[in-house]
Amino acid sequence: MTKAEKEAWLKEAKMQMQAIATLEKYNMASLATAGVGAALCYFSIVAADRNPLFIACSLILAIAGAVCSMVLNLGIRNGKRNVEKILNAVEGKDEQVVIPDRLKNKKKKTDPEKTDDTAGKAE
Repeated sequence: MTKAEKEAWLKEAKMQMQAIATLEKYNMASLATAGVGAALCYFSIVAADRNPLFIACSLILAIAGAVCSMVLNLGIRNGKRNVEKILNAVEGKDEQVVIPDRLKNKKKKTDPEKTDDTAGKAE
């Protein structure tokens, strides 16, 4: 692995860590939403006048927050695994990592000019 490829891998890992940090913030918000929904659901059930619309809305809020939190947790876990694989590849511990096209060096190879001139060929 060349130095340029290693730098590209490390840049990719850094960007993914920033994305994971953002997902963790969204996960905290979805957990808070689920908690508020659960608290509203509880209070709407134990209230003197049980409004079915309020119970349904608070229940939907709690379920939506919990589902969003599960999906975000899955993304965070997979992202951390991916960053670990990238860092292992940079260190040389894992040799079976597929390099995406966008991280490969895109140097144009200059081939000798191919001509249709037959004068240079041996007869």
